[in-house]
Amino acid sequence: MKIKLLLAVLPLTCALLGQSNRGAITGTVSDSTGSLVPGVEVVLVNTDTGAKSDTVTTGTGNYSLLQLPVGTYTLTVEKAGFSKFEQSNIQVQVAVTTRVDVVLKVGAATESVTVTAESTLLKSESWRYDVVAVRGSRLAYVPRAAFERLLNTSLAFNRSMLAQMNARLSLFIGLAVYDRLLSADTRVARCLASLFSSDLYPGTSSFVKLSQDEIGLLSAVSRQRANQALHALQQAGLLRIEFGGVTVLDVQGLWRFSGDSEVRDVPRNHR
Repeated sequence: MKIKLLLAVLPLTCALLGQSNRGAITGTVSDSTGSLVPGVEVVLVNTDTGAKSDTVTTGTGNYSLLQLPVGTYTLTVEKAGFSKFEQSNIQVQVAVTTRVDVVLKVGAATESVTVTAESTLLKSESWRYDVVAVRGSRLAYVPRAAFERLLNTSLAFNRSMLAQMNARLSLFIGLAVYDRLLSADTRVARCLASLFSSDLYPGTSSFVKLSQDEIGLLSAVSRQRANQALHALQQAGLLRIEFGGVTVLDVQGLWRFSGDSEVRDVPRNHR
């Protein structure tokens, strides 16, 4: 399936979660111009128990509140020269890191900006992105109630979600930040290597049934350029061009391949 536009998701790590019955909240504090604001006090109150947690944003305007009991919270942010920010009805769920980004507006301390929202993994608003399938595909649907029940009761389900999000985020960062700076040959090599992620594509065989048109679409190069890249990779002994696809001979070699012979790190779940 060809993803026309990918939506990056929150980086979640088990290290942030620690205990299996806890969750976390993380985010940034910025002003109305988009500049991140360091040294801001962030206070979180459990609306059921009154328990308070607090922290201060880092030099890059980031904050994290960890090991939070499951429940409903109110987040308050105050800084001199800005209106008080308050967001209520924030849900902390088991083994989930919820992201709450704060935008401070210039104003007197006596003024306040109040937001009532529910931060969840599922969003009910209209989907604003396109997903294009380049061939017949099969989709599995899970009822929302079943998804939320599993999220709240199943540690195994949460761990699976974490693994999927971490793997997908790693892929997105590579596509958005690094791969656009690489040569076409290297982009094709890494595109093929990414199909062997044990988290995203379990059970992938060495034969990748993709046409050169499809490989070009996934790598953001033309079919002709994808053909040239595949022949270069075949000459390097990393794959074999077959009828209807390619047979990958060396996944680690594809990750390390570059036109300038630079050796790159191989993601752990591709080794």
